[in-house]
Amino acid sequence: MTRMLPNYSLTTLPNGLRLVLSPMEGVGSVTVLAMVGVGSRYETEEQAGIAHFLEHMVFKGTANYPTAMDVSSTIDGVGGQYNAFTGKDYTGYYAKVASQHLELAVDVISDMLLTPRLLPEDIEREKGVIIEEMNMYEDDPRRKIDDIYDGVVYGKSDLGREIIGYKKTVRACDNLKFQDFLDSWYELRNVVVVVAGDSSVVRSQESGVGKLIEKAFSKGKSRTGKGKVKFVVPTQSSPQLKVSYKKTEQAHFYLGFPALKRDDDDYFVQLVLSNYLGGNSSARLFNEIREKRGLAYYAYASSESYADAGSLYAFEGVDPGRVEEAMKVTLQEFAKAKKGEIAEHEVVRTKEYLQGKLILDWEDSQSVALTYARKVLLSKTMETLNDMLEKVRKVELNQVKGLAGRLFDEQKLNLALIGPYRDQQKFADLLKSV
Repeated sequence: MTRMLPNYSLTTLPNGLRLVLSPMEGVGSVTVLAMVGVGSRYETEEQAGIAHFLEHMVFKGTANYPTAMDVSSTIDGVGGQYNAFTGKDYTGYYAKVASQHLELAVDVISDMLLTPRLLPEDIEREKGVIIEEMNMYEDDPRRKIDDIYDGVVYGKSDLGREIIGYKKTVRACDNLKFQDFLDSWYELRNVVVVVAGDSSVVRSQESGVGKLIEKAFSKGKSRTGKGKVKFVVPTQSSPQLKVSYKKTEQAHFYLGFPALKRDDDDYFVQLVLSNYLGGNSSARLFNEIREKRGLAYYAYASSESYADAGSLYAFEGVDPGRVEEAMKVTLQEFAKAKKGEIAEHEVVRTKEYLQGKLILDWEDSQSVALTYARKVLLSKTMETLNDMLEKVRKVELNQVKGLAGRLFDEQKLNLALIGPYRDQQKFADLLKSV
């Protein structure tokens, strides 16, 4: 069955794989993205980090490309780009190449998913690489603070665990554990492939591209898809915080609240609200924190949404001696929004910013592929660029005010902080004083 809509077609192939084709005018490249509906939140505590570790391992060699050099030199040899990423609810593998190399990109990506070699010697060697990646994050507080915040706002739920896992669980990984994880989750019905780019290839050869994908993703042994998981929905009734001591020249903090689920009707209202507060260098937080007071180098806000939970938060890099002042100003901005003190002209400007950003993103085949893959795997509805632009345009001031009033509950504040602080109590008192 193929469903045709503006900008894309969605097809379920006979082998169960879902395929999205998105032709783009005036583009000479194509992106081939395979996204699997599994991420770190699907792991058990004992498996922590295996989804990310497996993402590393598929680059070490496959049936048709036996070594890491074979994999990398194949795409490098045609001037392409390739990479992979692991999130909490998906894992993606992609290659972006000149459109005449589409078949090559499909062959490499399908081989990585379906026929990784997973040699014991490669697994042992890569353990050291991942542990060094962990060490790198520990030395990068601007990166590490994101993980600490998730641990605060989502607690001991599956969303609160770090994607990269623990050194203990990474060291315990072996070929059998990888094969079991592949069998459980990398079944074709749990995979979406998106081909986005050069319309002369994607549109005129649409049936041919479908046959190409179906053939390439039929190699290798079949998998059971036996994986099952029950998510734990986090709840909160009082302010939560974690202060991580580190001798730094800059303090980094996240300060925010639980927010909307991915398919909430007010998802785009939340998008406008978070960007109104801190989406760019002309938004409220950047102006109040950096430009007016010189408290921080960066001061922004963002939001994230999952199937069952979400968060809206400010994140800042601040002079350690003035971190409390920066937090107070940030809390004041949240309080103003909660009371409905939101300027209409700033909301209008925020909506224009979001529409412009969406249009710019849509000029890149990689961004298009990523958006459609997420929609197919994670959302109840598909949306084209025009759909999303229209939903942003329809957001009204009273909706933004209403959502701020609902979300910014002082009893549900969450703070994560890295800096040269050993006393957590003064920050706990600050949250309670709101």
